[in-house]
Amino acid sequence: MLKQKQMIELACIKAGITQSELAKRIGISPSNFSYRINNTGFKIQEFEKMAEALGLEFTYAFTAKS
Repeated sequence: MLKQKQMIELACIKAGITQSELAKRIGISPSNFSYRINNTGFKIQEFEKMAEALGLEFTYAFTAKS
């Protein structure tokens, strides 16, 4: 399973934008984005903004264990 950082990195690559550009599109500074992607993570609302900025849909779900 991919970690948050990996998912965001792949989404940026597929969208053809940098993480700095994504940060600007969701209204935070690139340095804050970098800190959060490597340390504290993001709120669900921020993932929703990222998905919109990347032309994707964000879904958050719990699934049953095997």
